[in-house]
Amino acid sequence: MKKIFYLPILLLLLSNCKPDAGPEGFDDESWRNDPMGCQNKRADQIDDFLKIAKPYLLEKSLREMEVRQLLGKADAIEIAERGMKFYKYYIDKGRQCENDSSGRQGRYIQIRFNALNKVNEVALITPNA
Repeated sequence: MKKIFYLPILLLLLSNCKPDAGPEGFDDESWRNDPMGCQNKRADQIDDFLKIAKPYLLEKSLREMEVRQLLGKADAIEIAERGMKFYKYYIDKGRQCENDSSGRQGRYIQIRFNALNKVNEVALITPNA
């Protein structure tokens, strides 16, 4: 009989749990709304990303799904050895965009996940070509 009483209380508590809103001062909605960095919204936010979001990702050691909730679907995903995974989020307009004829690849943020699916590295990559 007691188990039946605890179940509704447990469900009520769980339904009130909300996911973390993300780091204060970083416009994650604008970031998510610029897939492939083709609108340069991410380029406008790169300083905030490096000062606010990058430390947040590393300190919280976010899992893959938490990163997707915060930053949106990755523009590219690379699977590596030993269960590592890399997410790429393009920053600048480049050849990854349909209407770009510059031939250069845009800068991107690379997030590395370890075998436990937690963030363990965040880097800004500037390609040569």
